[in-house]
Amino acid sequence: QTELRCIQERKPPNVVMHFRSVHWQALWFALLFLLNLKVTLAGGPSEGTSGHVFVGAVTRHLDVCGNVTDVGSAAQWKCAMRCERWGVVTTIFPATEALHRFIEQQRGWCLVVVGDEKGPQDVHAYGDEAAGVVFLNAERQRALATQVPWMTRLPWNHFGRKNVGYLYAVACGARLVWDFDDDNLLKRPDVDIEQQVRELPTRLVSALNPYREFSDEVIWPRGMPLPHVKQAAAADSESKLASSEVVSSVLGSAPALRTRAAGFSHHRLSSHTKNSSARHGDVTGETVDGGGAGSDETPAVAVAVVQSLADGDPDVDAIYRLTRPLPFDWPRGAEQQKAIVYQPAKGAVVPYNAQATLHHYDALWATLLPISVHGRVSDIWRGFFAAPVFAATGHVLMFTSPLVEQRRNEHELMGDFVSEQPLYAESPALVELLRHYRLAGPRKIRSVPEAMVHVWREMYERQYIEIEDLCSAEHWLHTLQAVGYRFPSLLTV
Repeated sequence: QTELRCIQERKPPNVVMHFRSVHWQALWFALLFLLNLKVTLAGGPSEGTSGHVFVGAVTRHLDVCGNVTDVGSAAQWKCAMRCERWGVVTTIFPATEALHRFIEQQRGWCLVVVGDEKGPQDVHAYGDEAAGVVFLNAERQRALATQVPWMTRLPWNHFGRKNVGYLYAVACGARLVWDFDDDNLLKRPDVDIEQQVRELPTRLVSALNPYREFSDEVIWPRGMPLPHVKQAAAADSESKLASSEVVSSVLGSAPALRTRAAGFSHHRLSSHTKNSSARHGDVTGETVDGGGAGSDETPAVAVAVVQSLADGDPDVDAIYRLTRPLPFDWPRGAEQQKAIVYQPAKGAVVPYNAQATLHHYDALWATLLPISVHGRVSDIWRGFFAAPVFAATGHVLMFTSPLVEQRRNEHELMGDFVSEQPLYAESPALVELLRHYRLAGPRKIRSVPEAMVHVWREMYERQYIEIEDLCSAEHWLHTLQAVGYRFPSLLTV
């Protein structure tokens, strides 16, 4: 641990240094990382030859989480403006080009900028209500926290402050949220984000690595279990065959996103349809039978989250950045301009981030970021934890060719490497668990809030998150209900 702390204090390696020296330095630090892996249970070869592997075993239990029902005056939330489409971003920097592009050219969208104790504090630092911008500086956030007790759980100087922006957007009418970073610039800012997604041909895939569906280069997303990198390459030929099943089987001849005024999409996996209007429940809502074994219909599916790839500096982990050249631009051919769909109900568990993602109304409950882990881990854990609930609601995930270019803010790569340790050490066991996960407990799970709490409680018991996250999640769900959010219903669990 002492050695790792020293690593964090060092300056980042010179990005123009010879590749070989970067390569060997990365190998050296990887060795140090392996010597400091989180130890939970031993497995496989003896400790003398291999060391311990994190397996995510249940090691602790919790029955209650204190008072999580106090929503204060959240039901009387006062909005500077109400919009159905919101951008949400957190930053400690003056207005970046990414923010300027969004504000100036995404017509019909509002933007909530979440600040922190560091960075600009002027309420007009990023624009004003006339420009469709709300800036929640530290003072405004503290004032909101006196009315919304859940906000007092969020730490300062943490990526988790972005949670305030998600709640603000939901409370102020959001049916669609563009979740982005302050260094991710829209490539076509003059074209509506949702329209850009609609234009893309779409197909259904089952590959382990979504990035390999867009490029033949060896590249993987941050959060992908490292053992899957080679497996994904070996499975490419099989996945390409599976990919040839065009999404016409999912979407018919309709565009990739058939968006109603409500701001979210419903599609079926077969031509047999029932009424596809959204059915909603609440914290104590009843289970909805959406079909299943013995049914002559396939349950409805809907796009929950759309993940855009990024040109220039894609979202990859520190191991990739330390050992492979950047920048990286995705192939630009017409055949590469596409979207791919993953089905959590079929065991698809793939990482998506909080850098360039479009969240539809039925998935806004799942925007909550864990706060007991580093920001380099938080959004990946968020997406993984949502997978079994999306499976139970019949929702799918979509990845698209780049809608953004990332001009990455300055990072210490070795600092990123240390911060991402849980991704390297713990994601293999987590993904394996979630691929076969069943929502089952001592009592019947009847609603999305109950399902989310069930998953997050198990993630706490298996040491992926700490108690403050479980309490935050329960409190978040009650607060969402107080501001008027209507949860989607479960299909059969």
